[in-house]
Amino acid sequence: MSKKVESFWIIKAHWTPDSSLDNNERIFTLIKAWKVGENEIEKYDKTLMKATKSYLKSYYEQNELDIAAEFSDENLCQMLHMSNAGYKVKLQCFAHASVGKMSFESGVIIAQRLSSALEFLRKLFAAQKVKVKNKYLVVLLNETDNNAEEIFKLFWSRKFMNVKVLTVVDDMTILLTFNPWKSRFYCNNTTPIIIATFKNESWHDANVPSLNFHQCPIKVATSSYAPAVIFDESKEGLERFSGVDVRLVKELSKILNFTLEIDLRTNFFGYIQDNGSASGAIAEVVNGNSDLVIGFYILNELKTRFLSFTQPHLYLPVGVIIPPGELFTSLEKFQQPFTTIVWFSITGVLGLGFIIIFILHFPVQKSKLSEAFIVIAGTMLGLSHKTLPQRNSTRIALMAFILFFMIIRTLYIGAWFKFLQVKQRHPEISTIDELIESDIEVLMYPTFEQMIRGWKLHKKANSLSFSSFYQKLMMMKEPLSNLAVVATIDEVYYHNKFSTDTPPHIFLKEYLFTAPIAMYFTKESYIVEIFDDKINLIKTAGLLDFWSSYLMDSDYLYVDLDKDHEPEQMNFQQLSGAFEIWAFCCSFSFLVFLCEHFHYRLANYLCHCQR
Repeated sequence: MSKKVESFWIIKAHWTPDSSLDNNERIFTLIKAWKVGENEIEKYDKTLMKATKSYLKSYYEQNELDIAAEFSDENLCQMLHMSNAGYKVKLQCFAHASVGKMSFESGVIIAQRLSSALEFLRKLFAAQKVKVKNKYLVVLLNETDNNAEEIFKLFWSRKFMNVKVLTVVDDMTILLTFNPWKSRFYCNNTTPIIIATFKNESWHDANVPSLNFHQCPIKVATSSYAPAVIFDESKEGLERFSGVDVRLVKELSKILNFTLEIDLRTNFFGYIQDNGSASGAIAEVVNGNSDLVIGFYILNELKTRFLSFTQPHLYLPVGVIIPPGELFTSLEKFQQPFTTIVWFSITGVLGLGFIIIFILHFPVQKSKLSEAFIVIAGTMLGLSHKTLPQRNSTRIALMAFILFFMIIRTLYIGAWFKFLQVKQRHPEISTIDELIESDIEVLMYPTFEQMIRGWKLHKKANSLSFSSFYQKLMMMKEPLSNLAVVATIDEVYYHNKFSTDTPPHIFLKEYLFTAPIAMYFTKESYIVEIFDDKINLIKTAGLLDFWSSYLMDSDYLYVDLDKDHEPEQMNFQQLSGAFEIWAFCCSFSFLVFLCEHFHYRLANYLCHCQR
């Protein structure tokens, strides 16, 4: 009968291809001191030692590793500890009562009996020194029965899967594990399965269980958040749920063959606080009531303290939904039909007309000059003329002005009528700095508030509860709301495409940052790695981009705020014909003026000669 365990020898080693083998041999030479003498070493012990060393070399190479070995003599442990001086392997001795103080992560437990291994493991679990994601190997030296199920039950009670037991049964060195998803009727199976045997100093695969959940349930917590999760009450069962994240977990359920159970939480998707307390759907995972949570959850440091997560399956820009620009007043719309250059050009034509009148009537009486200016102004406004100028050059110049302003006036009235029929707005804010300097109130989810702490925008922004947040969001239908909301770009895509009864969102063209989107699981969940592998395959195949292309259509990022087509201002190029006609007529009028001038001078000269 083996003695009662009094202490444990803990060896923490860093295994590398170059340096670990010598230390490895030394470790397992020292382990043989458990026996009273070399004469008591049985044949299967030597084989077991080689099998353990071979396994460690294959599966733990270049990884940090803890080895816990059982001793019945504390003095022997201390002696071995001292004899290890000068080696890279760090040896420590822990009394049985102080096991909880030691660090033990990914590693190997070598015990003489199943009972001592279980006792050691329970103390480690109680001290929370074991991590689910890491690999564990339990080596049983003096057990001749295949009773490793107690070890698997202990690990599975805490949802650990990466566990193997190495032992000897019927003179055969075997490696055991378990498959918790044996069938849909037995979803917590811990029966040992032989996955490899050690023969001729090498391992031979025997029965590697396939990755199949056999319709065992996976519970998913979520809340309605389009386009990630869309809930339709008119349908039945899982058909009620759609969206990008829902499509992803449905596809994973087909690949891994698990039963998908979706728990829709009505109190929104929630968030985690610095102290670990949570609300909404994510609280179901924090509290262990669900296996995972979906709904475009952003991957950030705070969540990772309390939850495990998959690799990001999407990356979404985070920006600001801003209020639309203020509407133009009716008075402001008077200048909208023409661009600023056109208005300056028309003013120039009018000024040139006054100059021409002044030249043609110089020297002339002041009253008649004023009358001529009134004629030009009346021509611009379309007033009729009772009398025409006596000189032909003046008549042609007047005709040029009448024709030019008739065209301009007609185009202006037609364009102005269209502008009066539609809503036009001033330009909205275009940069983060403009937003910070404005008097617009900025709102955000608590998650974003945690992520931008220390930014200038954080000082201006207010974090609200989710119910209050969406009440405020609905107030952004008119610019008078004076609100801006920090959000991911998917909200804009989906709202602008499908929410036809409300105005489209306007997304600030300058983004804040890009947020990775992931699924969250209970801390140290056993299925994270399984999901990660399959999610990577789905991403590589382009399926995620395909599924999201309809619900998150980039064509709907920037849409017309007012559904009616806005009229365009008429630019100078469009009105160049009117200016060309006016220029031609003015040039012709100037030629006629020159002819009249020379004719007048010639007539005066001839008259003078006859005298």
